[in-house]
Amino acid sequence: INAEYMGINKFMVESKKEDTVQEADIIKPLKVPFPTSEKPVPVTLEFLKEQIVKHSDILKSVDSSLFNVFECEKRIGKPFLLPVISYYILSKNSIFSKIDEPSFVHFIAQIQSGYSQPNPYHNHMHATDVIQLSHYMINFCGLKEALGMNLITIAGMLIGALVHDFKHPGYSSGILENALHKLAIRYNNQSTLENYHIAQTFKIILNEPNCCLLYTSDAADDTPCVDLGGRRIIKKK
Repeated sequence: INAEYMGINKFMVESKKEDTVQEADIIKPLKVPFPTSEKPVPVTLEFLKEQIVKHSDILKSVDSSLFNVFECEKRIGKPFLLPVISYYILSKNSIFSKIDEPSFVHFIAQIQSGYSQPNPYHNHMHATDVIQLSHYMINFCGLKEALGMNLITIAGMLIGALVHDFKHPGYSSGILENALHKLAIRYNNQSTLENYHIAQTFKIILNEPNCCLLYTSDAADDTPCVDLGGRRIIKKK
């Protein structure tokens, strides 16, 4: 408790300085780098498909409640765990009939880079665990039938699971709000980190080259756009 209080106290002092620093200051008390400029992992569509064939035995566990993310990381490797598992899960759910596949590859490389900080919990393994659990609940726990989910809503849930802690700083929203941090002020103490994660995700989707997740449609498809955090992924015309 004393250590946490000292961290908050230092954090409050930092927050009173002129607002000319980057959001990396959010983690100064942890004394670890924040990956705001880290290069994306070098993944390609061909690489992901090769990894799925190479690790087909362990990837079968994606459909099980006994999925072991630690064992998967040992086999696949830390930088590629999240890209491989997420691509595999979206493929199994036929999401690439709606979402542009090459764009997703660029997108997941950017997302992985935002989970690369030395965060003991909200890291790439946690994101992998959550998207796998979402896939399991949708397909093996009756969630798809109970909610009447279609491909678009399934895509929204899986991508939401993938990015739900993107660029997590290692502090809870409560600590940021008590410290009067500028992120808490920006979001008016309303789901501070949740708003931050989705805002950072849409920065990638809207601003990074080749990362715009547009899903395909035809004249007979009147499915509404996916609404994520009050914003929408627009259909291709």
